[in-house]
Amino acid sequence: ATHALSARETALKATVQELEASVREHRSANDTLQAQLQTLTQAQTAEKSELERMLQQHERLTKAHSTLQDSYKSNEEKLEQEIRSRNEIQRVEQRLKEELEEKRAQLEEVVTRDAQLQAT
Repeated sequence: ATHALSARETALKATVQELEASVREHRSANDTLQAQLQTLTQAQTAEKSELERMLQQHERLTKAHSTLQDSYKSNEEKLEQEIRSRNEIQRVEQRLKEELEEKRAQLEEVVTRDAQLQAT
């Protein structure tokens, strides 16, 4: 009976040693997984920060683009108004030149008639 108990004790000790080895392996694997999880979490946090930065930059660029579009439209309208004003000035100048030429011709006619009347 003592031999049987000794064999049983030896078997139990071997089982305990196997379980302790298994626990150590699982702890090691768990530590490895924890380290990997921490690395992935840090990478995810860094990526999230980068995405937030990129989103903010996109929003700033979108706002700047909108401002530039508004400025371009305003400048385009000012330019079109300036062109209309210059065209109107050119039309008025042309009309005034034509009226001046007409008045000169009338004046020459009057001067010529006056000279003819004076001669007679």
